[in-house]
Amino acid sequence: MSKKLVLMDHDGAIDDFLALVLLMAMEKIHPLGIVVTPADCYIQAALNVTRKILDLLGRSDLPVAQSIVRGVNPFPPNYRQDCLIIDNFPILNERETIHAPLVEEAGQQFMVRVLQEATEPVTLMVTGPLTTVATALTLAPEIESKIQEIVWSGRALMFLAMSRKFLPQNMTGRLNGMLFGILLLSNKSGKPIFLCFCVRWILLIPFP
Repeated sequence: MSKKLVLMDHDGAIDDFLALVLLMAMEKIHPLGIVVTPADCYIQAALNVTRKILDLLGRSDLPVAQSIVRGVNPFPPNYRQDCLIIDNFPILNERETIHAPLVEEAGQQFMVRVLQEATEPVTLMVTGPLTTVATALTLAPEIESKIQEIVWSGRALMFLAMSRKFLPQNMTGRLNGMLFGILLLSNKSGKPIFLCFCVRWILLIPFP
């Protein structure tokens, strides 16, 4: 049985790094690379942590790409600082040099190229916003045929009901925009989208 091709796109928070570690441990998965989208992070630290984790796990062969697309309302600083702390973990800094390659092309262009070059349809594992995926599809609509499915961590949707009470107005708009975006993508592409709610960063419950 051939391994499932997976391209991961995350936005650099602690749950994203945990998901990266778990993905690297899956024997039936063949990862093609990692895209980091600047949303719930400070991008340079998030890139560093991603590459250091790959080095630590013996996957320095996997390319990492920086997406340059950005949501209109990014997370506030208190939500984005996790990557700054994790970047200084001693276990991630035992090596003087980071070996996992950072590609020169932007993350959305890297996604297009990886899908175009894939020998079979690819699963997109997205644990951040769908902005980079949407931009890649805009750049090259033909890559839609190379997407097997999208597995998206949409835990933020759990908070839609209480967002008006607890979150600033710009955040409620972002969450509602995420919901609209996934419904729009699903309706237009017809691709399977598996929505995963993340509970305490560990328990993933898939909803087909």
